[in-house]
Amino acid sequence: MKQMPSNLKLVMDEAVKIINFIIQSRLFFLLCEDYGSKHKTLLLHTEVRWLSRGKTLTRLFELRAELQMFLSDTSFNLKDRLYDKPWLFRLSFMADIFQKLNELNLSLQGKQTTIFQAFNKITAFKRKLEFCIICIGKREIESFTSLSEFVSDNDSEMFQDDVFEELVTYLNSMRASSEKYFPEEQNAKMKLNSWIHNPFLPNLQKPESMSNEIYESLLEMSSDTSMEPLFKTTPFNDFWCRIRDEYPMLGKMALNILLPFPTPYLCETGFSTNAATKTKYRNRLDAEPDMRLQLSSIKPDINLMMKNKIQFHTSH
Repeated sequence: MKQMPSNLKLVMDEAVKIINFIIQSRLFFLLCEDYGSKHKTLLLHTEVRWLSRGKTLTRLFELRAELQMFLSDTSFNLKDRLYDKPWLFRLSFMADIFQKLNELNLSLQGKQTTIFQAFNKITAFKRKLEFCIICIGKREIESFTSLSEFVSDNDSEMFQDDVFEELVTYLNSMRASSEKYFPEEQNAKMKLNSWIHNPFLPNLQKPESMSNEIYESLLEMSSDTSMEPLFKTTPFNDFWCRIRDEYPMLGKMALNILLPFPTPYLCETGFSTNAATKTKYRNRLDAEPDMRLQLSSIKPDINLMMKNKIQFHTSH
């Protein structure tokens, strides 16, 4: 967002203004309902919700026809934007690219996500980004759903080369930002720890950071034929925890690499749970026991608990 060209940034700002103008309108809801639209309302954009930008732009683009009808009789100063082909062209592109970023963010979430899975997803996104730059430069936009739909509904010749070059410039800046946050040096670091990802590879090389004693344990463990089926059917974290008793130093080294959170997902889950539990009406509540229950993956057996706590009324 910080590297966005001025034309795209202007479209983003104006899109938010249109959403804010419509968002509370009951009449727009009734109009969408009468026309059998796919959606009935727009989505509110908010900076603190990281999925907001992609969802709001996509919804705005999908309801553009309904918005044209609704705003036609108003004095809203931005209603002409919904008839502006270059403006809608940029809007459709931003809806697609932010949706791709949302998909990446969602794929990185989860309690069992490891640093290797996160690294693979980010590497794949960087490669997709390079492919998108090539495709946009050649005007091959099939992978951009909204943009492809808009161009197919209009004369593609009306969109000049400089508009596509603007998109390529933005994608190049996005690629440069991704390289800044996830540099290529990380590839070498991940390769050194590839034994965690698959300790049963043939010709397994000794990492520089691994002592000879631990490497011997790795060779012994990887030669155990009973371990490979267990590795294939067990998540990384669980597998290295289970072998920790038999190979303590090897297991400890693997868990020290797997332990750090690859994303702030678990922290954000805790913050959201605390915010939902400790409201302004319960600001003196000690939320720790409630959070422990809500964040736990263990499901209580309510029937058994109630069975053990049954008490007959003393008057009977």
